[in-house]
Amino acid sequence: MTETREWTELRVLRIKDGHTIPSLATACGINRSHLWKLECGEREPTAQVTRVLAVALNVPVSVLTKRPDPIYTGEELHSIVDVLRDPDAEEDEAPDFYVTDEVPA
Repeated sequence: MTETREWTELRVLRIKDGHTIPSLATACGINRSHLWKLECGEREPTAQVTRVLAVALNVPVSVLTKRPDPIYTGEELHSIVDVLRDPDAEEDEAPDFYVTDEVPA
């Protein structure tokens, strides 16, 4: 089974637009339970549902595209934050990481 994640983009746009889950579900003609499961990451959206949501929220479909999770573990993120907060950190203390738009396989 493929692991899913919370659909943050949808939640932010829904709240910004003043919708509750029931009101957006009604506007889109989908079941509110299904919308909740999409938002929480229990289900993945189909292309058709994504289009319907984009129309209801008056945004391009690309805005609702789920972004991949960051590839860092919690420890790696803490290391990055620690180094960024410490201007006196030595270069070799910096965590070994890179930024990429590529999605890991």
